[in-house]
Amino acid sequence: ASRRGGRVRVERTAVACRSTPVDPTAPADWSARQEIETALAVAGRPKASRSAASVSMSLCDLAAGRATPDEESFVSSQWHADLSSAEGWYTFAAPLSVADRVCRDLGKAGLTCKSLDGMTHALARAVWLAGLNQGGRTVAALDWSHGGAMLCSVSDGRPVYVRQLRGCGLAKVEEAVAEELQLERLRVCELISSLATKPADDPAAELVREIARPVTEDLASELARTLDHLRSHKKALAPESVALFGGGAALGVHRRLAERAKLPVAPWTLPTDGDAPPPAALAMFGPAIALSALAWGGS
Repeated sequence: ASRRGGRVRVERTAVACRSTPVDPTAPADWSARQEIETALAVAGRPKASRSAASVSMSLCDLAAGRATPDEESFVSSQWHADLSSAEGWYTFAAPLSVADRVCRDLGKAGLTCKSLDGMTHALARAVWLAGLNQGGRTVAALDWSHGGAMLCSVSDGRPVYVRQLRGCGLAKVEEAVAEELQLERLRVCELISSLATKPADDPAAELVREIARPVTEDLASELARTLDHLRSHKKALAPESVALFGGGAALGVHRRLAERAKLPVAPWTLPTDGDAPPPAALAMFGPAIALSALAWGGS
């Protein structure tokens, strides 16, 4: 993505589905080289070699408080989420083996990794880019991806509250679809990604939503429970709406999530120049667009 006259332009996009899932228990064996090469083959190589990356939260640690990870094993960053309190700190840490693998995989593809961005901050920057924090509004980003679901409440482009919603990652939907339709995992990922550009009443979309219903209800329950907690105990951090990110945005279940959350939920989108994917598809690229914003400076 690039910025022209204060507006974002989506230049190129590509989705490269993994044939095998990432194993969080063996981060040293994780690699994205094949997916990076596939994406570059589909979208074309950029003019510049500078790149930024973010990795699945299933490979990282996020802790409330000012933890001190082992510097020989982790790369980490801390931020003060709640400026009204002496508490409210978070620590994000990625295994050094994962960070090294990302840099090496990008390097082998001819790209230089200048930043490894935490998903929390990529989501917050995407919310800010879309203008959702205007007028002092607090908006939550809900990232529903293979590795899990994460809610990140964002104020003024800064993550102020983060909670991982356990047990309702998109991987469970993928497994259910694979079993019901007798498809290989790669075909399932491609199917779910393709739904982002299909109408809501498309037969394939309706079938996948029905298969995904139990996981959707689990996610809706966790979302509602988290929002109720914020409204009762941390009202200043409670969001006014939720922007949906990740592959889960392609399923078209945001209205059901809104019913349970008792506030607006919609796939993330932003005003763009030129042709851009529809909102459900654009939501899958939200963090990637936010990574591109790191190159603009001052964003």
